[in-house]
Amino acid sequence: MAKRPGVSFRSLRRRKRDTNGIWGHLANEDSFNIGTGPRWGLPAWVLPTVATGALVTLIVLCFQVVDLVDNKFNPNDVVAKARSATFEVSCGGSTGTAVGINVKVPDGYKTAVFSAAHIFDDCKPEDKIDVVSSGKTYTGVLFRKDPVGKVKEDELDTVADIALIYMRVKLPTLEPAPAGRVGDWVVELGNPLGEINYATFGIISKITDSEYYMDAPTNPGNSGGPLLDSEGRVLGIVSWGRLIDEEQIDPDNKYGGLDMVNGISAAKRLSNACALIYSGSPKCPFDN
Repeated sequence: MAKRPGVSFRSLRRRKRDTNGIWGHLANEDSFNIGTGPRWGLPAWVLPTVATGALVTLIVLCFQVVDLVDNKFNPNDVVAKARSATFEVSCGGSTGTAVGINVKVPDGYKTAVFSAAHIFDDCKPEDKIDVVSSGKTYTGVLFRKDPVGKVKEDELDTVADIALIYMRVKLPTLEPAPAGRVGDWVVELGNPLGEINYATFGIISKITDSEYYMDAPTNPGNSGGPLLDSEGRVLGIVSWGRLIDEEQIDPDNKYGGLDMVNGISAAKRLSNACALIYSGSPKCPFDN
């Protein structure tokens, strides 16, 4: 049998076809040889390496997403964690809030409780302080306060306003927080207006060397309570808040109402305690 003309393509054959154009020209060529000419290729290790790198990157991104979800700010968790370590304190005719913080204490004591100095205007170091925890009253000792004397209300933004009470009983404590940043979510916990462990939250609006300014509502009785970060650690001790008369906000208010709104409030950074309270021994445990 006569061999029919065709085009060889390795081990494949196909019949010639009459057609026009470049494709027809290619179709009518006697043969194609793709086995000649320059060759190029990647080393055998390249593709496995690239694939491994892509897989590792994907795993890292997945863990980062999970971490963001797990560590998102949850005020419920913060309050639940901090309530047992937030106390009501009283001395003389004044009451306020205090918080247990996990720091080293002198021999013979088991818990360090921090509060605002202005609550203890009628008391001096070594005086006994009533500390209420979970409905039970314990007796603590006012170790030091800064300033030592009475604090005028209009001077609260210029003084350290921190007091330290030592307890001979073991009470719950919280960890001190690293320095906060403007925009961080915070929780304020205290005993204002007859409430116990009343929580409000907001953001840090401004930071100075000695204070955190925040927009969390602050009322009488909040003094001495903790300002907490998103993990329930103590950023500072609530010191003061100012209520603004509505007439100051709206000068055209003619009805003479006595409505008040929350203005600026501030918590003292824990590093304020280093100036006097920890001026001797032991060493101040706070960098914030």
